[in-house]
Amino acid sequence: MSLIVNNVVSASSNISYSYLANSEIFGYVISLTYEIKIQDVQFDNNDGVLLSGRSALRAAYKQRNITARIAGDEILNGLITSLSFPEGSLNGEEIAQVQIEERRRLSDYSSKSFSKYIPSPHLLADFSENYNFQRSGSTYSYSRSISIQYNQDIGNQFLTNAKVFLTNYYYENRPSIGYYEDGISENAKFDKGYNGVLTEEIDLINLSVSLEENFESSFIDAANNVSKIIKTSEGISQRGYLTKDITIDLTALRLDSSNVLESAMGTVIDEVISNETSFGDPHTISKGISKDNNKASVTISFSTDPELSQNQSVTYSCSKQKNGNFTDYSLQVNYKSKGKNVSNRYNKTIDLWESQRDNNESKITSLFSEAVNIYEKSRSANISRSEGTISETIVYTDQSDYDSESLDDGILKYQITVSKDQKVPRSRKIVDIKNLKEKLLTSSLETLGKATVTATVVASPDYGQFFGKEYLLNASREADMNNALEETTYYGVSDQISIDMLNGATTRVIQYIIA
Repeated sequence: MSLIVNNVVSASSNISYSYLANSEIFGYVISLTYEIKIQDVQFDNNDGVLLSGRSALRAAYKQRNITARIAGDEILNGLITSLSFPEGSLNGEEIAQVQIEERRRLSDYSSKSFSKYIPSPHLLADFSENYNFQRSGSTYSYSRSISIQYNQDIGNQFLTNAKVFLTNYYYENRPSIGYYEDGISENAKFDKGYNGVLTEEIDLINLSVSLEENFESSFIDAANNVSKIIKTSEGISQRGYLTKDITIDLTALRLDSSNVLESAMGTVIDEVISNETSFGDPHTISKGISKDNNKASVTISFSTDPELSQNQSVTYSCSKQKNGNFTDYSLQVNYKSKGKNVSNRYNKTIDLWESQRDNNESKITSLFSEAVNIYEKSRSANISRSEGTISETIVYTDQSDYDSESLDDGILKYQITVSKDQKVPRSRKIVDIKNLKEKLLTSSLETLGKATVTATVVASPDYGQFFGKEYLLNASREADMNNALEETTYYGVSDQISIDMLNGATTRVIQYIIA
């Protein structure tokens, strides 16, 4: 945008240099003051419109930078800082006062230690930097902030200039700041190149950019680009076993925090497990990442409790109680396996359960010496797929009716019981009308007898819930029940079957009349 002035009444100029802390020079400013005749002023707004007079000066005043030729002066990137018109009737000749500033680069910045790295340093209006650090306990932190403000934005370049400086120089070239040698401070100095949390603020109106970096760390693990705080707690569980929990708080020291933390957590877990050989493998590992503040936490728990520490465990408890003339032994067995996922853990637990089931009876006999001949009475199992556990309860008895070795496959118990109302000679009471005394009249015939035969079968749940019913309905089982009567003439009057799903038992009851 060009301003052309031919008729200058008077002109003056002044040169001043811009310094940072009175030592680092950024450029110089030429301040020009003119008194010009308005009639000879022209302004081209680059849109094909040529203005003149007051309109030309007012349009030029609104621009952030102009190109001007005023008398013999050439201004390439000027800024009109002041414009005033005299009072008048707006007729005839008028003289306006114009003040223009142009910021110019030095011919050479090679000898400068700082300003040579920032684009267009001569256009800066303000430059400031603050830094502080502190060490408290196991935590080290620092904050670093910088603010850059430009006077002019030539060609909409101030954001690009600020970005070039912050990324290519300021962020990549850090001073060796951090004076203590205390195990953390010397390892987290500025020049180590670790990254904190960045906050950026841009003001498009005032042409300023602010950047603040807040860094926090503890003990530095340079190989994994993290800092970490390790906390350990030891104790005794309610079951009386030793426990140990190790918590590691991680802070990522690189911008790609998610990748850094994921990698570091795997390394940290391996290191802790290899160091805690006295406890074996951990029973629980929990971890979490907070992406917003570049932090993660890992907790690894150990225990001497075999239910928790072993990859596979079988634990059991046993009790006995009297049941009439017999003794029942109740055995509860818990199976547990570890795996890399739910499916793998579940399959391992099933394999463990199937491989150990034949050892259940020996657990009873090893605890109770009198349990010489025992038989399985009932069995139930609870399987948790998500937890990878199986809890099985088995009841044994010394009642020989449950001896399944002589029974068909799938039958754990087969028992027949009989109750009878025996036949008796028929008789009836009469009154002798001669002497009015009661007399008993008897006959060689007998009354009808009654009998109830109950067959009970306990079947293995592996054969299905109706296997016991099908077994009792077999003709051979009905023959067994008829033979249990030990009668020659009998008639069946009712036949009922009931199923006890909870205990896996099926009962058939036949009622007879005995002639």
